[in-house]
Amino acid sequence: MANFSRQWTEEIKLPDGTVATCAADIEKYLKTSGAAPAQDYSPEYLQQRRARNDQARKDELFAEFIFNYKRMIWNE
Repeated sequence: MANFSRQWTEEIKLPDGTVATCAADIEKYLKTSGAAPAQDYSPEYLQQRRARNDQARKDELFAEFIFNYKRMIWNE
């Protein structure tokens, strides 16, 4: 995006309830929410996103496994 420091004449309300007054605010929101502008959907970006989602799923499954294992041991 161009012109990061220029303030807009109108504010934009973002989906999380914050208000963006310049392009930098939009970029910050996209970065924190895990979204990306349309030009960022390159194959590398999509691969990184898939890898992040896969790792999160593996972590979730491992935590569930440990929880069930402990429950099985404690209930015997």
